[in-house]
Amino acid sequence: IFAQTQLALATGTVFNDKNGSGTRESDELPLRGWTVFADADRDGVLDPGEISTTTNSKGGYRLNLPAARYLIRVVVGSGYRVTSPMSGSFDVTLDNAEAVRNVFACTTLALLSGNVFSDTNSDGALNGNDAALKGWRVFDDTDGDGVWDANEASSVTDAGGKYRLLLAAAG
Repeated sequence: IFAQTQLALATGTVFNDKNGSGTRESDELPLRGWTVFADADRDGVLDPGEISTTTNSKGGYRLNLPAARYLIRVVVGSGYRVTSPMSGSFDVTLDNAEAVRNVFACTTLALLSGNVFSDTNSDGALNGNDAALKGWRVFDDTDGDGVWDANEASSVTDAGGKYRLLLAAAG
């Protein structure tokens, strides 16, 4: 008698996250011809022997995999970055005949992020006694006048002084 092993299935889509939100909007199109792979050795690189596929015309992919733990990754196209998942990959442990579905959001928007803090010792680094500054506006001063204008990308710092600023293009 032979034991039959059923493969696990990882499916999903890859789409162009035009607004960088990480959530698919009705006008955000699929990305076809993109490579998605099961990173078995978890090194971030598609190696020979790792299972991969390319997305179809609807941005869909399908990976038939032996039961194991994988990082499901997308090979990011030139000029793009992954907005969701924030880690850039899905960490999955698959059993025989199990199925998972994951969605990759990718954008051409540049991301600038950081912290705003009171540099109490003037060393230029966030450390022990420095306090996070909540509610401060960080903006892309496209016209160089030192004043935030409503048409300039901006972000307000959170309770931890952190900000994330999406920019239309790198530069």
